[in-house]
Amino acid sequence: MEKLFSLRLEKLFCFKEDDGTGHSEPYIWPILLVINDTTLATSTPVKRIFKSAAYAQVVLKKDMQQNESADIPQEIGLFKTRYSDQLKTDYFILIVLLWEKDETPKKAVLAGYSAFGKSVPSAIADNLPALAASGNLDELKNAIIDKVKAEIRSAIKNSLSNLEKLNVASGILNLDDIVGPDFKVFKNVQVTSGLHIFLGCKSEDEKNLYMITGTVEVTSV
Repeated sequence: MEKLFSLRLEKLFCFKEDDGTGHSEPYIWPILLVINDTTLATSTPVKRIFKSAAYAQVVLKKDMQQNESADIPQEIGLFKTRYSDQLKTDYFILIVLLWEKDETPKKAVLAGYSAFGKSVPSAIADNLPALAASGNLDELKNAIIDKVKAEIRSAIKNSLSNLEKLNVASGILNLDDIVGPDFKVFKNVQVTSGLHIFLGCKSEDEKNLYMITGTVEVTSV
């Protein structure tokens, strides 16, 4: 028998924003990782479900301000995958990175997005022994996110022309900002309907605070 895991990110809520222009233009990079007996038996122990680069910089709401919300389009927020219901090891890991759109050139956004899609599974794979030992990623989050952010920033920087790099250094070109990430780990999820999830994305200085809501459903198929 098989199960169908369905995850839907539905809404973005802004509780606090401190964009220099007095409004925000948020977009998200979500990725779902699958780790189970099947993936661990292959050369790719961490399977990724990742959206097309066409959705790398879709602003969810222009001029978003405090106490406003925005719907997350299904093509960005919906993830589905089938798997066996006989698995002993069974993890789904959702990682969402929230961005504030500014002036990053499109080619650099795409380079960063590609690096995100590659670095997240790699960072999780590097921590599989710790995950197996503890059963959760809470204490590993910082190390994973730091590695992912470094890979993204390196990819963006390397894609810029010398003139663009000079403009960034002089403050003429304002690159998009990473507001913050959040994780959700689902382990051995049983058949369920309408399980609500909440992710909090905040900047390190806590001047920007957002929440993403969604639902998880697991059905027998």
